[in-house]
Amino acid sequence: MPVSKKDVNTAVKNLDYVRKYIKPSKIVIISDASVLSVNKELFNDLDVDFLDENKIIPDLTYKHVNKYLSTFHAEERTGWYYQQFLKMAYSFISPTEYYVSWDADTIPLKHVDFFDSDNKPVFSLKNEFNEAYFDTINSLFGINKNVEGSFICEHMIFNTSIMKEMIQRISNCNLNKKWFDIIIDNISKDVLKSAGFSEFETYGTYVYEYHRDLYSFKDIISLRTGRRIFGDEVNDEILIWLSEFYDTVSFEKWDVKCVNLNIHKSSTFRKLVKPNLYVNFYNLLYKFKDI
Repeated sequence: MPVSKKDVNTAVKNLDYVRKYIKPSKIVIISDASVLSVNKELFNDLDVDFLDENKIIPDLTYKHVNKYLSTFHAEERTGWYYQQFLKMAYSFISPTEYYVSWDADTIPLKHVDFFDSDNKPVFSLKNEFNEAYFDTINSLFGINKNVEGSFICEHMIFNTSIMKEMIQRISNCNLNKKWFDIIIDNISKDVLKSAGFSEFETYGTYVYEYHRDLYSFKDIISLRTGRRIFGDEVNDEILIWLSEFYDTVSFEKWDVKCVNLNIHKSSTFRKLVKPNLYVNFYNLLYKFKDI
């Protein structure tokens, strides 16, 4: 679980739900040492391991990624790309065959299966498409989109060996450069300042191309606009209500609560109205808020 400064409070609340519905053998928080130091008391007694993000593998540091992106005048996107590289780099120190990346701002609302009945790892597919991601994938591997749907989700289970294999293929593109620099090189400079690479889309597309029979697929019902609708403070009762329809809910910091509709705080309302109906109604208000 990569955790930035802005995600600390959400991550702390999230950990109880992660334990309850994912049941991990171990939880590893990856963050900057200063973030961990300042917030040490918040994580007390939570039984998690900490990793300094700048010490996972040699040369992969925030400073390095920032400096390299600055050569393309895209240093403002350092955090976006850096946290993706960290999830990939964990494969070099993972002690297990598989590891799960889970977004700190996403709360599981019910049990999430990472293996199917045949003990195959499971990709959670969603509906999203960013052409720039596939341009980068094609540039790196010469492969195109090969699955209907998107691998972009708030979590993913990685096969440690395959992730290292994929990184090695990237490294082979230029033996004189670090693999994370090679990824940046292969992102079109027209989109580098926005979103030109997805570790989830890249890994999923790679696996389906070269290890097609390893994984199975499932759909997941996630609510990404949790912060827009409920704000930063959401209690357990509302999360239980949301679980009637949704598998996960995210509280992304870029999202802003613009419509002050708080009827969901009423327990009577929650008994009468399904959460998805309320979410759809709220999003309709949000869409037409300026009108």
